Amino acid sequence: MKALFTFARNLLYKQLNKIKHFSAQEQYRHIIMLAFAFIAAVTHLVFSVFFAFFCLPLTVTHSFGIGVFLIAVYLIRQKRPDVAGVVLSVMILASSYVTIFYIGGNNLSILYQYVVLLMIMLVPSKLKALRYTAAAVLPLIMIGLQALDVLHTPVYPLDGQNPEFFSTMNTALTFINIVISAGGLIILIALQHIITNFIDQYKQKQMTELKSQAYVDALTGLYNRRYAELYLDTMNDADAARQMCIAIADLDDFKNINDTYGHDAGDTTLKVVAKIMRDNVRRSDLVFRWGGEEFVFILHDISPANGRKVLDDIRKLIADTPIHHSENDFKITVTIGFAALDRSNFDASFKMCDNRLYQGKKSGKNVLIG
Repeated sequence: MKALFTFARNLLYKQLNKIKHFSAQEQYRHIIMLAFAFIAAVTHLVFSVFFAFFCLPLTVTHSFGIGVFLIAVYLIRQKRPDVAGVVLSVMILASSYVTIFYIGGNNLSILYQYVVLLMIMLVPSKLKALRYTAAAVLPLIMIGLQALDVLHTPVYPLDGQNPEFFSTMNTALTFINIVISAGGLIILIALQHIITNFIDQYKQKQMTELKSQAYVDALTGLYNRRYAELYLDTMNDADAARQMCIAIADLDDFKNINDTYGHDAGDTTLKVVAKIMRDNVRRSDLVFRWGGEEFVFILHDISPANGRKVLDDIRKLIADTPIHHSENDFKITVTIGFAALDRSNFDASFKMCDNRLYQGKKSGKNVLIG
């Protein structure tokens, strides 16, 4: 049961990923119409086998119904769920008429009209006139079915030459009709609730992912400048009292990497450097890609002396790490401007780091100043 639930959930996610650009209502209509088409296809498959024993015309009719299911799925994928609903409804109603014409209606075939009615009620239609027309016409169709059952003599009456066999088949058909129609009603009602909740959860997950993507640099996986600014704006008084350090790190002669080996090599370099930075600070510390080849560190609960040592170790590690791209191996260095962070005057601390970074670049690069 758990495996079935997991399969169904994954199938829903797969379908929703395909239509994630749809509105929530369009997603709901798309999914529930696919479910309705699937129920219809299974029903026609069961009956095409069942009627093969004593009524070939009905086997042909229901085999044709499986083809109609494929047409309906195509229409749903073409963003025409309303038309698909009409096609499926007409096929179900036509099947009921053909069934009564050939074997009579003493088998509860009329129950399927209630499934169609529920489908009309559950699936929100863009074409409201179509929905109201269908709801008005359906009772007339049901009356027509009853009239056909009363006035018409079945071609294959189920009380014919072999009463015992046909009585058994009629009992079996009645049971199948009850199970499928009732099961269809229950499944559609349950799906309405399940799909609505599932779509809400999916949308929430999408929003969370979008927010995450907005604050994460796609290339390096580090937080970006937008998140850094948001983080600094939301720091509270307790954060302000903590001992913190800030640093700006800039890759040396990064342009030469791009010019010599190409921009893909530059991207590889940024990824390697970002990983070294992220892997060599504590979980409580933050590393941001500020822009281009520039990175910013915010170290929490650490003295300037210890913070300086952590960052200088990272500087040395970057300088010693060979970078491999395509058939080329090369290295890169980084210059770091460092300062204790004055939370009450972040701009001044940042400016101090920037000045020290400039000093480091002027003094020969691959150094930590601060």
